[in-house]
Amino acid sequence: MTREIKFRAWDKDKKRMREVTEINWYDEYMLVDETPMSGDRLPIEGIPLMQYTGLKDKNGKEIYEGDIVQLSINEKKPHHLGKVEYLPPKFFVIDGEKSGLILTDRYEVIGNIYENPELLNKQPATQLYKKSPGATVDVHSRGPRLQTMILCTLLKKKIRSRS
Repeated sequence: MTREIKFRAWDKDKKRMREVTEINWYDEYMLVDETPMSGDRLPIEGIPLMQYTGLKDKNGKEIYEGDIVQLSINEKKPHHLGKVEYLPPKFFVIDGEKSGLILTDRYEVIGNIYENPELLNKQPATQLYKKSPGATVDVHSRGPRLQTMILCTLLKKKIRSRS
């Protein structure tokens, strides 16, 4: 399976997200928002790059690293909210406790960490990945393969218990 490789960048000066159309590692610049008649060059140094995950959210919006996403089982309240991060070999949704779930197309993009950082302060009432009262899985302390196994197992158990 192949996925489209593309990036976006946070332009600190203009305070907006920019579509990256070309990266020149040799001359250390990137072209952003390029059209046939215009485009800007930004230095690679100090500009945060965010990679496209290859997934679209439940509304069809592309999901990038740095996006803030939420998963809602019902319309009343979100069950998991966090930012998208790449932890090899997968993209994860990491919450404020540095715990996370594997990113899927069931999430909804509600903002990003540069334009809407306040959204991360809204932690949902329930979390899908509790393994016992008061304990969560710390995906950063495990190897990638074990991270994936733990998170998939916990999510399956939670889904089965709701059935």
